[in-house]
Amino acid sequence: MVRDRDRFNHELVTAFHESYDFSDFLVMYDTASHLLLSGVEGGYFLNENLAAAPDIRKAADRPFVILGEGTRNKEGIHGLVVYNAEGDVIQAPFPSFFDFRNHKRGLLSLFRGDAYVRKSGANLVRNITARFNRFYQDEAGRY
Repeated sequence: MVRDRDRFNHELVTAFHESYDFSDFLVMYDTASHLLLSGVEGGYFLNENLAAAPDIRKAADRPFVILGEGTRNKEGIHGLVVYNAEGDVIQAPFPSFFDFRNHKRGLLSLFRGDAYVRKSGANLVRNITARFNRFYQDEAGRY
């Protein structure tokens, strides 16, 4: 289980480095989010190999959001959730939830006995990037 989690974390970080183009980003473990939220600018961000890199720092004047694991409130569906700088879930219309489940392979998982089939990190990042870019384009088109 730990090996699967670590493999997925590496896959997700690699996908962000390879295909995410909406904004700058930094990577940290969920356990370090309290440091970011309390204003600590560095010492806990990770490099591409998921090792702490003290030289990677968040610019003090840059706004940020946090993308972390969580569940959709009512349904309890597990995925990636977008939080604001206060640690609260960002509300609609901003895209704030990205489901881990691979719906195309979901039916297969019923017959195999798997709880669900998780999307690949690459698919998740493509979905995140597309939805963020589409939201920005839609909002820019309104003004």
